Amino acid sequence: MAAPVYSTRLLQAQGLAGTISYTVPAGYILILRDLDVYCHATGVDHVLLIGAAGQAIWHQEFDATTTFYGSWRGRQVLYETETVQIAANMSILDSADVTLSGYLLTAP
Repeated sequence: MAAPVYSTRLLQAQGLAGTISYTVPAGYILILRDLDVYCHATGVDHVLLIGAAGQAIWHQEFDATTTFYGSWRGRQVLYETETVQIAANMSILDSADVTLSGYLLTAP
């Protein structure tokens, strides 16, 4: 019988104004599933989900006239020792609350 699969919270930060990262442990494969972002914007702010090759997987721009919430739902695969990042390029005094989750599976 197959083993059950459970979601794993990979990253979470309150008041992010910079970059945080998660590296897949040796012996595992990561399936990214969800990113949720809440941003208190007074200027123009950008939040990016960045893949292992440095590529943008998702981008959201926030400003004082638009929504303060953004989310990404998908399936991106990262292999052992690869790194995913969340980068929050924020205006002065602004920050973002972020949560990234997915499935951490044993590598074959």
